[in-house]
Amino acid sequence: LHSSMTHFTPQKSLRAAVFDLDGVITRTRDTHMESYRLLFNQFLKLRGDDEEFSELEYDTVINGIPRNEAIKAYLKSRGITLTQGHEDDMWDGNEKEPTVYALGNKKNEYFEQVLHSKGVVKYDSTVSIIRYLVEHKVPCGVASSSSNAKDVLKKAELLDLFDAVIDGHTIKDEGLKGKPHPDLFLYCLSKITNDAVPPGEAMVLEDAPNGVHAGKAGKFGLIVGIDRGGDRADLEKEGAHIVVDDMREIRLKEIDQWFDLNKH
Repeated sequence: LHSSMTHFTPQKSLRAAVFDLDGVITRTRDTHMESYRLLFNQFLKLRGDDEEFSELEYDTVINGIPRNEAIKAYLKSRGITLTQGHEDDMWDGNEKEPTVYALGNKKNEYFEQVLHSKGVVKYDSTVSIIRYLVEHKVPCGVASSSSNAKDVLKKAELLDLFDAVIDGHTIKDEGLKGKPHPDLFLYCLSKITNDAVPPGEAMVLEDAPNGVHAGKAGKFGLIVGIDRGGDRADLEKEGAHIVVDDMREIRLKEIDQWFDLNKH
């Protein structure tokens, strides 16, 4: 990180930080995309559809949405309707009309296989900022739609850095709405600060346009959009205050100054 971080005084300005996981802290975006590719190509081929699942479809339809909602959204985009089914439904890869839950559980199997075979790649610049904030007693949390968030962070040896991890299981257990609604970020902020910090004094870091939209809807003081795949225009359109290709482009001093300049 830049040497200017020695002048950063987070206790007087930035009071909390909420991070998305995939595409922000870890490169598990690719892991999720590959697991969806395996799932949907198998499913579509079985139904006689030769148009394979694409990265564009992942970015525009699926990225950042809880698993079963993502599956329903993707099926809708292809003109396919399936019943919701039951949480423990499984798909053997041969049934043309599986339930949404069955496809979701199969996707999770593929995710675990890909994660095990390829491991977790971390974005070192983001991790450096997290470690610095933690060192300076700024509460940090993760708000991810993925039900695998804790497993990914544990595998990456990062889980202990966070005061709370809000994930797909939390969405279900607490009845939260997923992104683009602000529930995940606001719930995470509440947990990591014991309701002591308003959103206007916290920042959100996101790589998906619907996540940026959620940060704006939650009235967070600073929303940083990270453009990992050509989404700069959409991230800006949805309300990101700053858009970067990687967190190494941001000086921590600049974050501090942003909050000072935007105090009312």
